[in-house]
Amino acid sequence: MSIKKQLHRKVLEILFKKNILKSGKIILKDRAVKFRNIRESNILLDIFLNSLDAFEPELTTFLVKKNTEYKYIIDAGSNTGILSACAEIGFPDASILSIEPVKMNYEYILEFKKINNFKFKVINCCLGNTCGNAKMYIPHGSGSSKISATASLINSFKGTNHIYNNLEFREENVKMHKLDFILDNNFNEKFYVNGNTLIKLDCEGAELDIIKSSKALDKNNIDFIIEIMIGDKDKQVIFDLLIEKGFDAYLMTPASLIKEDRPLTLPNKSITNRTIWRNHYFTKKSIAEVKEISINTYGNWI
Repeated sequence: MSIKKQLHRKVLEILFKKNILKSGKIILKDRAVKFRNIRESNILLDIFLNSLDAFEPELTTFLVKKNTEYKYIIDAGSNTGILSACAEIGFPDASILSIEPVKMNYEYILEFKKINNFKFKVINCCLGNTCGNAKMYIPHGSGSSKISATASLINSFKGTNHIYNNLEFREENVKMHKLDFILDNNFNEKFYVNGNTLIKLDCEGAELDIIKSSKALDKNNIDFIIEIMIGDKDKQVIFDLLIEKGFDAYLMTPASLIKEDRPLTLPNKSITNRTIWRNHYFTKKSIAEVKEISINTYGNWI
C-alpha cells in the first residue's frame, strides 16, 4: 500500500472512530449502496477502510455477476444485509429472503433496506432442526461490534475454553425455524419443482442441524453456499452428507471455483478470521455448467 493510501486510510479510520463520519456508499455492480452508522459494525468499518474485497469477495462477486439463474435466494445469517443487497442487484427478479436472528442486526437491515429501496424480505429468526425458542450467544466486549459480526447457538465464549474463550458474551432469546418451514411459508407451493434456488448458510455451527433436517437436499434445483471454517468440527460430516445426496463441491475463491474431494479451507494468521476462503458451493449442476459459471464470474477455471 502506498504512503498516500495509508494516510487516506488512517484519516478515514479516525473520522469513523470519532463518529465524525457516520455514513458512506459503496458501488455494487453499477449501483451506489448507502450504509449508516458504519462504526457500529466491524465488518462495515473494514469494508470502508480496505474496500469491498475485505469482505468475502468470492461471494459478493458470485452474486452481483449473475452468471446462473436463481428464482429464489435465501441469505441465512445476513448480518448487515450486504449479501442480500448483492443478491437483489444481481438477481432483480428473484424472491430473496434475508434471515438474521440478532435483534439489533435485524433492525439495522430493515433500515438499510429502507434507505436503499431494496425489496428483499427480512425475517428475524435463526435456523435449526426444530421450530420453537432458542438462545443465541453473542460476543459483547470492548472490541466487539455493536452490530455483532457473529452469533451462535453454540456457546464458544468466555469460560468455555473454546475458540473465543477470551471474549465476554451476552445471551439473546430468539425464534428458531426449520429451513423447510421457511421455504414452505415464504414461497409458492410449486417452489420445489419450479425455479432454481440458492441457499446461503452462515449460521456459526448450526449448518449440519439445518441441512440434516431438510428435504431440500433431495431436490435437484437447489444449490447451497455453506461457510465452512478451518476449525469446524462438523465440516467433514457436512461435506460427506452433501456428496452422498448427489452434490458436487467447489471451494469459492476470488480467482475461481475449485472442484473439491474434501472440505478445503485455507488458514489465515488473523485471530478473528481463521480462514481466508471458507465459502463452499454445493450444486448438482454438471461440471461443464460450473466451469462456465466460474469463467464468466471470476475469469478462470482452476
